[in-house]
Amino acid sequence: MLIANVVAMRTREVGDYVYRVSQPSIALGREAGVEVVTVGMLSPHLADVVLAADVAILHLLCEDDLFPLLAARQRLGRPTVYEISDNILEPADGTGISGWFADPDRRGNALALMGAADAVQVTGRGLAERFASFVNGAHIFPNQVASLGPAPRPVGEQVTIGWGGSASHLDDLELLAPALTEVCRRHANAVFAFMGDQRLFARFFSHLPATQRRYHAPGSLEDYYHFLSTLDIGVAPLAPTAYNLCRSDVKFVEYASRGVAPVLSAVGPYLDYAAPGETALLWGSPQELVGHLSDLVAQGEKRSALAHRAYDYVKQQRLESDSAGQRLGFYRRLLTRSVSKTRELPPGSVRLDPGSAAWEVESSPAEDLLVAGIRAESEGRLDEARQAYKAAQARDPSYRLPWFWLGRSLERGGDDEGALACLRKAAAGEPPSLRALLHLARLEAKRDPRRALALIERSALSAPLHAPLLELAADLRERLGDLEAARDYYQAAFETNPASSTAAASLGRFCARTGQPLLALAALERAVELSPSDAALHCDCAEQYLAHGEADRAYRHGLRALELAPRAPRPRALAERLLAAA
Repeated sequence: MLIANVVAMRTREVGDYVYRVSQPSIALGREAGVEVVTVGMLSPHLADVVLAADVAILHLLCEDDLFPLLAARQRLGRPTVYEISDNILEPADGTGISGWFADPDRRGNALALMGAADAVQVTGRGLAERFASFVNGAHIFPNQVASLGPAPRPVGEQVTIGWGGSASHLDDLELLAPALTEVCRRHANAVFAFMGDQRLFARFFSHLPATQRRYHAPGSLEDYYHFLSTLDIGVAPLAPTAYNLCRSDVKFVEYASRGVAPVLSAVGPYLDYAAPGETALLWGSPQELVGHLSDLVAQGEKRSALAHRAYDYVKQQRLESDSAGQRLGFYRRLLTRSVSKTRELPPGSVRLDPGSAAWEVESSPAEDLLVAGIRAESEGRLDEARQAYKAAQARDPSYRLPWFWLGRSLERGGDDEGALACLRKAAAGEPPSLRALLHLARLEAKRDPRRALALIERSALSAPLHAPLLELAADLRERLGDLEAARDYYQAAFETNPASSTAAASLGRFCARTGQPLLALAALERAVELSPSDAALHCDCAEQYLAHGEADRAYRHGLRALELAPRAPRPRALAERLLAAA
């Protein structure tokens, strides 16, 4: 049985990759008759790996070109699993996904892929509940650890309380700082150790006495584990935000696995697996936190007993090797046909662990050139970027992505003729590249809308229905004056991906333009539901309700638009209209 992980991440040392990709892969690869291959979205071998796999797992992806691959897998009778590991609907500032999924098209694509997949897996109950309206059930695979650290340390005179994490925990640190101040004031033998952004450390903890604070620069997961081995108490504050309620309980498991006594917020993920008073102390107020920390600092035996019980819990229930059979059983139940007996791994596949049939497709020379070009272009070195794209294509003539990136670069530079030539090459071949087709059609539409429309309609014969392409076809039909066909295309885009706020908004705005206010409001309300932080959508709703004579609803949306974009001209002008109509 071949299982394929498809990932966008190129950094292999971060916790998300280790806990959700490499660790489970190594554990599964130790099971009899199982091979696991991880491939990146930019790999020239992506399609070959995905189509060959008995089970493919898409890790929080949203790329257009996955739709034809998923459709092809469905024709082959091979299941695809979509993994949700973050709340992309309400991401926290400072997380890597916050900017990426702020784009409604990417968010809509992700939701469409979730809905089209044969199964969905998540890291915890919070995500399963948050996405329940988009998917038909989600299987929970909690984060595990691959191994245990040393047993809890002997009780000593000095007691080290610690925390480590990323800049996305800003709200959490605001909860923690006052309590740490009070605990350090009460107990001269208490030391606070922090691993993360130095600016956050300085902002929240620089006032602690020099003898009671310790800073560690961020590093790899192994560096973090080493940091944990120096702690006696690990504190995990978690503000009850929509994003945090969908986090995993991995910090609890990390602390416990390294012999550290966990003190956790009584919030979201920590309520599911930590046993209050047994494997962790949970707190709901700053006063409770101060009390728990003070008790553990003062009572070494209590601290040691808590750490040992937490350590034993992980040893018995949260090791990756012990959960591999459960994962494998879930994947096998999805299979409806016998697995392939023979297969060839792509060139550049490297084994992740000597005792496991888990592999990773390393970046090819052509892929390295492509990435170098993307990086150069992001830094404004356009000539260098285009040379890298050309070199990547020359290195591997069958690799279509360099043509796409070169075409987009030329388009941004105003060379439409050169861009068209490159995008045609990127769009050619099987499976079809919907991303290249979409950009090619948009570029063709600038010159000849009818030619662009013919391109989209031809592609529909070989490519799966794709909401952005259907929306573009609708726009072109509307521009050409064929309003009936335009409405059919807008409706088809929305039906193809009812989780796309862009498709819902496009349908709503078309209905508003063509004098169908009730249909417009229904579609626009759906768009707002999917993108609640989009000020323009709230303005659309407010204007429609105002025209329809429903002032209360218009006011509600107008106020929300003004809250989201207080300096933008449209919400301000709308507010003036609403005040005048009051």
